[in-house]
Amino acid sequence: MSVPDHEITAHIRSAAMAPPASKVAVDREVLIEALEELLQQRSLLRRLGDDLRTVARSSPTAVKR
Repeated sequence: MSVPDHEITAHIRSAAMAPPASKVAVDREVLIEALEELLQQRSLLRRLGDDLRTVARSSPTAVKR
């Protein structure tokens, strides 16, 4: 189950309102889910970038550098 956007936004706002170097409480499960989702998105973006580079290289109009 992914963390709802509104919950992530609430945590971001709470952290932004806290003084620098202070600690903000976050539920362990919420943190784990949010970080797992972030890693999945990063992996997907990397694969997309690799695919786009591959397509660009194989394109007949690709610019040679």
